[in-house]
Amino acid sequence: MQFDQTYNGGMKHHAIRAYRNKAFFYGLLPILGLVAILGLILLRLEGAQSPAQQLPDTSRSQQVVVELTKQDLRAGWEERQARFEATNPQYPDAEGINYPVVNNELVGDIDPADQLVWDIVVSLAPTDEVLGSTSEFFVYFDEEDDTLAFVESTDERNTSWTFGINYLAVNSFEDLVPTIIHEYGHILSLQDSQTIVDSEESGILSSCSTYLVEEGCLDQDSYLAEFYNQFWTEPGFDIQRDRTAEESLVFFEQNPGVFVSDYATTNPAEDFAETLMTYVIEDRGENDTATDKLDFLASYQELVDYRDNARRLIAAWGQ
Repeated sequence: MQFDQTYNGGMKHHAIRAYRNKAFFYGLLPILGLVAILGLILLRLEGAQSPAQQLPDTSRSQQVVVELTKQDLRAGWEERQARFEATNPQYPDAEGINYPVVNNELVGDIDPADQLVWDIVVSLAPTDEVLGSTSEFFVYFDEEDDTLAFVESTDERNTSWTFGINYLAVNSFEDLVPTIIHEYGHILSLQDSQTIVDSEESGILSSCSTYLVEEGCLDQDSYLAEFYNQFWTEPGFDIQRDRTAEESLVFFEQNPGVFVSDYATTNPAEDFAETLMTYVIEDRGENDTATDKLDFLASYQELVDYRDNARRLIAAWGQ
């Protein structure tokens, strides 16, 4: 109401002044008309020069976020497999070839097929720290060993790692790519920033209060310690050793929806690596298994970013 009163008062005031100075006002009419015409011309010129000011900005509303699917990823690793086979790969023997890694590059007489596989390993690294800790790349071909890949700490403090690939895995890049992510899950969760060893804290291996692994005692704030506390403290879960393949299958079937695979029941470290692999590779949806574990990984922004970046990269191979 205050606005209306002020507005009406103003109008009355000007009306009174116009009435008392009628003659002067009529004399100004031609000038005022000219000013009005010039004003309209200027407004039209401004409109012509700045069309963006007259149109709503729809650039944001027109952006479409496309969610990648596993089918997109499949096209990517199929392209990489075709490229690998085009190198006419010479499979190493069971003794294998061990390439030193310096500044993330292989050193030595490098087979083109080995270089291509290494490039994939490099591209899928979750962090620069993890990639930089890989000091050796070992390729071998052993049909009697069903292990597709492995990682192994090469020093006491877990700052240096060997990344090994059994060329059994290259028969299907649909197996190879997820397996590489699985192995990176081990380095990510067991590297020096995640573990404490005796040389850092004397007696820690005998007094470990979190979870003791071969690489040392897990740091209280490490991925795997948090994972263990949330998902492996129920009676019968941690049996203080690795489950055999037969035991894993039985335990998996006894606990539906708790693990992403029967292999994940082997021990907490394998569970974490299998869950990370599933989180990155598989589409999220109503058919998720171990949803609470996938959500656990999704609570870390750096792992969300890793998933997004890895999926975009894999899909881009096929484009």
